[in-house]
Amino acid sequence: MLIVNPNHKNPSPSSAIEAPIWCAYLARKYHGTILDAEAEGLTVDETLERIGREPSILVAMGANPSASSTPKMGVINKLTKNLHFYHIAGLHPTVGRRRRRLPGAEQLCGLTPKWDSIDFSKYKAHNWQCLDGSDRWNYGVMYTSFGCPFNCSYC
Repeated sequence: MLIVNPNHKNPSPSSAIEAPIWCAYLARKYHGTILDAEAEGLTVDETLERIGREPSILVAMGANPSASSTPKMGVINKLTKNLHFYHIAGLHPTVGRRRRRLPGAEQLCGLTPKWDSIDFSKYKAHNWQCLDGSDRWNYGVMYTSFGCPFNCSYC
């Protein structure tokens, strides 16, 4: 199973690139490999070429409370028009037409993310986080939403 983090960004030297923690959890659960199209700067066509006919899980990650403000869903919609076998997972995939329940945070909490499948040298902090001259590369993000106390139905 190929776990895909789609690229929805326009290249900017100021933007951050976060390691895809949902991908790392799903890669552990499904014994998959990760294609981080965002970290590699791949276009939709390049991503489709790399996926080929391999069964895939497309991950929609977004650190916000609104599914409508998650730009990855637009890219995922473009990808799914050309894929043969896929699932959509992450924080906001419930806006899709067809749903199959993939594990949520509560099922993933007992797993250790598949960190060995992530090359942290590809990830960088926002420029404003390093105004003191700190190195922006080899960046990691701490997610506290696993075990979040809110009852949002879309998560």
